[in-house]
Amino acid sequence: MPIPFKLAIRYLFWRVRKKKTLGLTTVSIVLLIALVGNAITFFIFDQPHHPGLTFLDAIWYSLISISTIGYGDLSATSVEARLGTLFFIVFVGLAAFTAFFGIIVDWFIDLHNKEVKGMTRIYAKDHILIINFPSEQKVKQVINELLQDESDKDRHIVIVADQIGELPFAHPNVSFVRGSPVEEDVYELANLSEAREAIVLCTSADDPNSDSVVASIVSFLEHIKPDLITIAECLSDKHRTLFKSTHCDAIVCSGRIVNNLLVLESQDQGVIRLVDVITTRTEGDTIFALDVGDLGDETVTYIDLAKILLDHSINLLCFNRGRKTFTDFTSLELEAGDRLVYISKERSSWKKIASMLQESMTR
Repeated sequence: MPIPFKLAIRYLFWRVRKKKTLGLTTVSIVLLIALVGNAITFFIFDQPHHPGLTFLDAIWYSLISISTIGYGDLSATSVEARLGTLFFIVFVGLAAFTAFFGIIVDWFIDLHNKEVKGMTRIYAKDHILIINFPSEQKVKQVINELLQDESDKDRHIVIVADQIGELPFAHPNVSFVRGSPVEEDVYELANLSEAREAIVLCTSADDPNSDSVVASIVSFLEHIKPDLITIAECLSDKHRTLFKSTHCDAIVCSGRIVNNLLVLESQDQGVIRLVDVITTRTEGDTIFALDVGDLGDETVTYIDLAKILLDHSINLLCFNRGRKTFTDFTSLELEAGDRLVYISKERSSWKKIASMLQESMTR
């Protein structure tokens, strides 16, 4: 049974609207035909009325007419050119012109909706991944602290989670990818291959399986990209063994830290205020870390280094050598590769520290 003409037209328009690429191509062809068709009729029939008229002038006339601007510098005079304008511009061109930009607007709206719902590919480089979304407050606080640092203030952050349907807040430096944190396709969207590091948060503060889930995510990430820096949140210190089979760069036992701080504050009031200040980028001095670089032939003790840094308002707390942390500097000397942990108003580079040492030694 043949399809009625009206239904066929409606079906065609429905297909064009659903298939945006097909629709844009079709409308673009119709728009081009309208522009060129009007230009040809105007050029052929109105040349006697416009001495020196070129085909480019005719194209210009078509563009200005179809955009409804109408400067009035050119206009159809002959009957044939006017009929051409009526058909190609009024009946065909204006509809195609409106449809063309309507599809473009729809395309951008659709793209924005997909971005909000975490369905588009991220093209950021050297970015930070935040895995899991335990709560909006917690994620926003982590993001705020990350972007407070001078070296990370322009860095892009990509949230990967399946706990939310869309990102509940907007930030120019933050994107969202929705999906399971243990699926490769999800990390392809998040552009994991170009990421610098991943912070794996707990799934929920009251989820008894959170630590095992976090450990499996870390293992999955390291399998896909072994050189990725991974920082994992572990709710219970008893579950540290879950991370033994991984090569996680840092494990933060939030439960243990909170309990320790509660005891310290109960025994020595004022400790928590110091911790609040030095663990945030938003106020006062902050904890930083840097790697010791080339020392040349110089021998420098940590006692001397601590004194020199203190003269520049830098308070050396400790240093890491391998997996050991040293807070007692007696008789210990600097070695290339040590990692200094210090409190200061701003981040320093090894070049800057080395110049301080050189300046002190030449006095």
